[in-house]
Amino acid sequence: MSILSRIWPSKWLGLLLLVFAIVGVSQIYFWLTDDFRISNINYRVPYSCRWDLPLLSDAEKEQMGSLLKQRFVYLKKGGQSYAFQSEDGAYVLKFFKYKGLKPNWIVQSLPAVYPITLLQQRDVRVRKRRIAELYNAYLYAYKYNRVETGILYMQLLPSEENLPVLVVDKMGFEHHLNLGDYAFILQEKCYCLQNLFSDAMERHDLAGILGATSKIFDMCLNEYSRGFYDSDKYLERNVGLAGERAVHFDAGHFEYDLSMRHPGVYEEYLLKVGNHFANWFSEHYPQSSSEIAAGLELQLSDRLGHPVHLGLDENS
Repeated sequence: MSILSRIWPSKWLGLLLLVFAIVGVSQIYFWLTDDFRISNINYRVPYSCRWDLPLLSDAEKEQMGSLLKQRFVYLKKGGQSYAFQSEDGAYVLKFFKYKGLKPNWIVQSLPAVYPITLLQQRDVRVRKRRIAELYNAYLYAYKYNRVETGILYMQLLPSEENLPVLVVDKMGFEHHLNLGDYAFILQEKCYCLQNLFSDAMERHDLAGILGATSKIFDMCLNEYSRGFYDSDKYLERNVGLAGERAVHFDAGHFEYDLSMRHPGVYEEYLLKVGNHFANWFSEHYPQSSSEIAAGLELQLSDRLGHPVHLGLDENS
C-alpha cells in the first residue's frame, strides 16, 4: 500500500471532523445568542417618503424619555424581529431582523457577469419586496390600528431623534443604543393568546379561554370593518391581551383590502379564525376540545347572526 493511499483516508476524516466542529460551534452560538448582533438590526433601507413618519411630539418625547430610563432585557426572537422587555414588564421594544432582508452577500459577491447578474438582480428585488411588505404592514398598524396593536411609537427609517436606551442581549451583554439610528417598535407588553390558552388549560379555566376568544373575535370584526386583516393563519401567536383589552401585537402580516368590509368576505375569515382555534384545542387538549368548540360556535353565531358549526380539521 502506497503512502498516498494511507494518508488519503485520514485527510478525509480530518476534513469531516472539521466540518462537524464548525457546525457544532455555530449551533452552540445560535443557541446562546439567537444570532442577535447589532449588524442584524441595522440596515439602511432605501428611502421612501411613505415610511418617513412624523417626529415625536413634545408629549411623546417626554413619555419616551421616561420609558427608556429603564433597561430592556432580551425576551425572544420572532420570525421578523428581536424583542426586549422593559424591567417593569409593561413594554416591549422590537428591532427588525434584517439578516434575511438584506441582499445575500454570497450572491452579491459573485462575479457580475451574465447570467449571474440576473440572479443578483432577482435577489435584490426579492429582498426589497420583503421589506416593503413588512414595513407596509406596520405602517397600516401604526397609522390606522395603533390602539388595537398596542404601539406607542414606531420608527421605520433612521432619524435625528436622540433616544438613548440600554438593551441587554440573551447572553447578558449590555448595548447602549440611540433608537434614532434604528427602525424600532415600542409596544405594550401583551399576554400571548397561545400562552393564555395553555396556562388556562392547566387550571381547566374554560371560561377564561372563552372570555379571551370573545375579545379576539370582536377585535377581528373591528379590523375587518375597516378593511384590515392578518394573512397569517396562526393568529394565536400574533394576538393577546393587554389587561382586559385584545391587542394585535404582531402586525407583520397586516394587509388592507376594502373587500374585507363586505359581510360575505369577513364572515369567511372570522370562521377560519374560529376553526383554527377549535383545531388548536383538538390537537393540544382533545379532552376539552368539544366543550371549547361549542363555546366558540355560540360566540360566532351571536356575532354573525346565524347558527355556526365549526368543522374540525377544516381550514386549520
